[in-house]
This record gives sequence, structure tokens and C-alpha cells, in this order.
Amino acid sequence: METLTVEPEGLTQSREDQFEYPILGADGCNTRERLLKASTTTGKTTGPCTVSGQWYTWYDGEITTDPMQLAIDPIVPLEEAWDSGASEWTAAQRRAFANDIGRDISLQVVTTSVKASKGESDPAEWLPPRSGVNCKYATAYTLTKSRWNLSIDQAEYEALREILSDTSNCNGKPLLIPERGMAPGRGPASIIGGIGAPSGTPYRAVTVAAYATDGTVAAGDQVSIDGTFELSGLAPGKYTLLFRGGTSGTADQWYSEKGQGYPPSTIAVVSGGVVSGINVAMIASATFTDVGPGTQFSPEIAWAATTGIARGFPDGGFRPVEPVKRDAMAAFLYRLAGSPAVPSDAPVFADVPADSEFFDEIRWLASTGITTGFPDGSFHPLEPVNRDAMAAFLHRFSGSPQLSGVGPIFPDVPVTSQFSKEIRWLAQTQITTGYSDGNFRPTSSVNRDAMTAFLARYARTFG
Repeated sequence: METLTVEPEGLTQSREDQFEYPILGADGCNTRERLLKASTTTGKTTGPCTVSGQWYTWYDGEITTDPMQLAIDPIVPLEEAWDSGASEWTAAQRRAFANDIGRDISLQVVTTSVKASKGESDPAEWLPPRSGVNCKYATAYTLTKSRWNLSIDQAEYEALREILSDTSNCNGKPLLIPERGMAPGRGPASIIGGIGAPSGTPYRAVTVAAYATDGTVAAGDQVSIDGTFELSGLAPGKYTLLFRGGTSGTADQWYSEKGQGYPPSTIAVVSGGVVSGINVAMIASATFTDVGPGTQFSPEIAWAATTGIARGFPDGGFRPVEPVKRDAMAAFLYRLAGSPAVPSDAPVFADVPADSEFFDEIRWLASTGITTGFPDGSFHPLEPVNRDAMAAFLHRFSGSPQLSGVGPIFPDVPVTSQFSKEIRWLAQTQITTGYSDGNFRPTSSVNRDAMTAFLARYARTFG
């Protein structure tokens, strides 16, 4: 609590009408409806956005079965928020605050009588009528003020301190408030941007989330009907953004400055600042039965499917964790090259008959010198491709460019290894970053999902 800023409230006229509430969620239900559905103790669905049942309101200990007797109460009243910093926020930040269902402390289901009694009062002016809940109320109020970087005045501070230091209320447990590091009155940091998508895409079905460096979701938003978004309530720090296509028909995608298929870019936000211009081009999602939301490399698989570089199997699957075979690798590279004509004198291999699935693609690969096959004149089309050989294929596909300087190398790739130069090139171009332990694992097979990631990064780098 000591990290909260204590200062007089603002002198501007309070404007509750500047907080847009309620708003529709991705499920088509508004904020009130979603909270009522989530908080019923014996709920039964009566419609897409309605339930019947019982609701327990902890402010006063009442139980009711009539939703008309219930109201949604921002634990920090909107006028109170305006006076303690929200007047400096953007409209989108105020909208996010008024509809903050991402935390179960910000908005409470209460009886209409308690809502009328509380009004726009802070803890120095009003406390819940039920005994024994003051600590819970003061804790939720303090955490909400901290999360949104809102200041408290001296009267609030003294009231909250008295409640939270009362061992009969809080069992002597200290309330730990994380340091926000923001300038009071400037509002929480925000990330603003927009999406582009194929014609007819329902933008509001797309969501975006900001992930902190520890992997937790710090903020989320539904993309607006015009394709814009704003992530508010962010503490200073570094974030990565994940866009989920949901029911929009577009693929999940991390934001990357380099484009689709690259590792996520980190976005740094400072105290009270706004980072804008974060724009992402969504692509149509792949329709594979075994590639869903959250599948590793699903954005890259979607890109490969949309461009026709990678195709699935007759059963509708993509088999993302199955190793890439040498014949499929030939097909991937042939399509990446634009499916050129195959020279009539292109080499043939003894183990690749004319009726083979990828006969022409393998002959084209040999005609370019990307592969020469094995000394016995065979190609071994059904053998898995190892990661070192994959590096060699891509390096030759790119024209066998010279290395620029020494460049990064991996502990498990000595300079004497067969494809050390090709692997170094792959790392220099950021087509690969290796594994988290610093190694490349050159003799491990390349899975189909990882191969689409390598191809997507190659395409973004070399066009």
C-alpha cells in the first residue's frame, strides 16, 4: 500500500459519462451479462447471454434469484477514478477500466440497493454493510487502484490503512502491492495498433493479448469493428503480442516487426506512455484437422498452406510433428521457387520412378544443384531430413551466399562438421535461433511444423 501515490484529487469536473460501459464481448454478450453468467451459483442457461439461478452478493450477504435486483459495481467508482488519474487517459483506456473483467476484483455484482447506497463514494466515505468483509473490500480497492495507477487522497489512505492494519479484519496479513513505477495522473501505458485481414473478415472475432516476460497475460482486447485495438493498463516493461483469429477464419499470429513467420518482436513501454503503429496483417487460417488455436507454429503453417507451399494429407491433417521427408522437402522448395518448369534433361534417381508423388519436384531440385543425391545414384526420398541438411538445402536454394563475418555458431556445431558454414549462415540470417540451451541439434530430424517456420522466415528475408 505504501507504493500508492497519495495526493489530492483532481479539480476537473467528474465525468462518469466518459467511461463507455457496457461493451459487447467476443461472445456477443455485454459486460453486465457476462458477469451475471459468471457469478451465478446455480445457473441455468436461458438464452445466449442470460441465465437463471441464484446470486450471492458479498457486500451485504444477500441471495437473490432476480437479476433485475442486481447491479454491476466498479469497486473503484468511475467518478473516483476520473478524479484520481483517469481524466488523463485515452477513451480506450477508460473503456478498458469500466469493463475490466480480466480481474475478478475490479467489477462486483451487488444488489441495486447497495449500489445506490455506495454511489461514487470511496472507502473513507462508505464501507460494505455486512460485517467482516471490510478487509476484502479494502484489499480489492487498493489492488485496483494500484493496477490502474490511480492515486489516493489522504482520507482514502488513512481509511485503507486503518482497515488493512486491523488484525481482526485481515488476520495480520500484510497486503503486498507491486511497484508500478508510473507517474501518477498520466495513466497506465498502452499499446495501440490495428490489423489487416482478407476481405470479409469479421474483425471483432479477433483478439489480441500482451504477454509479459514471465509468460503471463498482462492485458487483452477484442479488435474493434474498424480493425483497431488498444491494450491498456500495462505496467512499464517489455511485451510480446499474440493475435488469435478465433472464429474470424484467420490464423493465430505473433506480432513481428519483420512480418509473419518471424519470432515475436518485443515491445517496450514506459511509464504512462503509448506505443502506436503496431499493425499486423492477418492471413487465412489453415483448415487442417490437427492444427488448431495454440498449435506451435500455427501462424507459419497457415502461411505455408495459404501460399500453397505446404499441403496436408488426404485425411485432412497436416501432421505437424512428423519429420519432413526428403521428397516433401523437394516439393516445399519447388513451390517456394514458384513451381518453375523442369528441364527436360533434369537428373533422375534410381529410387524415384516416374510415377512417384514428387518426381518432377525432385528432378527440379537436382537440376539446380541443390541436391546431388547419394553416391550410389539414389535420392532416398522417404528418409527424414536432418536439421544440418535442411540448412544446406536452404543455403544452396539461396545461391550459396558467402558468410558475412564470423557470425553466430552453436556449441554442438564444430567448425569441422559437415554443414557448419551453412548452419552459421542460417543463424546469421535469423532463419534459425537454435534451441533455448544454445544448441542447434544438427542431427535431429526437422518436423513439418518447424519446417514451415524456416520457410516463412526465409521468404520474409529473401522475398
